[in-house]
Amino acid sequence: MQVITLQKPSKKITYRTTYILKPSLTEEEITKEIEDYQKLLIDNGAEDIIIENTGKCRLAYLINKQNDGIYFQITYRGANTLVNILQRRMRLSINTLRYQTFKV
Repeated sequence: MQVITLQKPSKKITYRTTYILKPSLTEEEITKEIEDYQKLLIDNGAEDIIIENTGKCRLAYLINKQNDGIYFQITYRGANTLVNILQRRMRLSINTLRYQTFKV
């Protein structure tokens, strides 16, 4: 008797992650952070990746003794496990002040 296991196909959902980087970073460090996140998404099966730099803005309140932050948005399609992987990387990064992910 042969046992067949069925796997649920993973749905690709569109997500938007907004994150804030430290304002003291140089252009090279900012580019490296962006490329690291983009590579992480690609390596884990994300599609249609769009990265937007919304610029440096004043924060509503201090975050890690910072008044300003550089805002970015990443829009991508992927499985729900991808969000956990990306947020874990952002949580461990010393250059990321805050992040939030939404389903689009």
